[in-house]
Amino acid sequence: MDRKVYIGVDIGGMTVKLGIFEGEKILKQWAIPTRVKEQTIASDIAEAIKEGMKELEIPEEHILGIGIGVPGNARPDGFVYNASNIGWKDYDLGAAIKETLNIPVAVGNDANLAALAEYWVGAGKDYSSFVMITIGTGLGGGIINEGRIVNGMMGSGGEIGHIPVNPQETLRCGCGKCGCLEQYTTATAIMRMAREAIEAGELSTSIESKTPTAKDVLDAAKAGDPLAVKVMDTFADRLGQGMAIVASVMNPEAFLLGGGVSKAGDYLLNLIRPYYEKYLFKGCVGADFRIAILENDAGIIGAAKLAMDSFPAGWDEVTE
Repeated sequence: MDRKVYIGVDIGGMTVKLGIFEGEKILKQWAIPTRVKEQTIASDIAEAIKEGMKELEIPEEHILGIGIGVPGNARPDGFVYNASNIGWKDYDLGAAIKETLNIPVAVGNDANLAALAEYWVGAGKDYSSFVMITIGTGLGGGIINEGRIVNGMMGSGGEIGHIPVNPQETLRCGCGKCGCLEQYTTATAIMRMAREAIEAGELSTSIESKTPTAKDVLDAAKAGDPLAVKVMDTFADRLGQGMAIVASVMNPEAFLLGGGVSKAGDYLLNLIRPYYEKYLFKGCVGADFRIAILENDAGIIGAAKLAMDSFPAGWDEVTE
């Protein structure tokens, strides 16, 4: 059968996820360990794609394009400016992959591609413009405007985690600045704020661990625990502030929340909305709040969609 396929790749700190797509259909998905050296990852991805295609008995020349999501900022042609979580700086990933496979490659920020996936087949498919916020160990952002990713000049569009929200903060963010939104609105931040509150001993709590997880804090807050409620109110206040800032710039139809913390569902949405409305410019009212639905598959789906949009005719599209 003359099947034409696209490859979606999502590079994470621990694993590289891969998927082979025929339109919206995932023919195969799997993962390999992330070996962080630049050339090692490139060769590992290439070999994994070759093996996956062999397993499906589809010739490699039937791959029309490869899309790759990276945890950092990159140009669409595959040049990665910075991906600090895996130690990359000024690395041409696209060229390294093409040297081995001779297949066109498009690269994007992983959070942006998760938003693209939700726009294509997920919770964002009813909107032409929305902001997706991924709340995990960090705070990722992806902006879709009129059906297209907002990449920015160096691939840093949508980095809402580094909006400055507290000029009095002395603790440094991973980016090197102080007072970033990400410092208050992640699973890591919830854990830190809870630990600090427990050590201060100013509020009663049913939390037994001195180093609670974000889930511990969320569960306790739902049950009305005073310390956990205070932590989650701080979280929601800061996130609502950041979202209101973004809304005043792009006036989106919706906000989508993804990542591990978003598993709190309606509790989380109902907690954030009052703070969002508190800070919101009134000309931007009306945005929907939704939980993203694609979860761990969003990265490979968005990467595949990037390849489809970039190379609808395979090499013909980039060599004419």
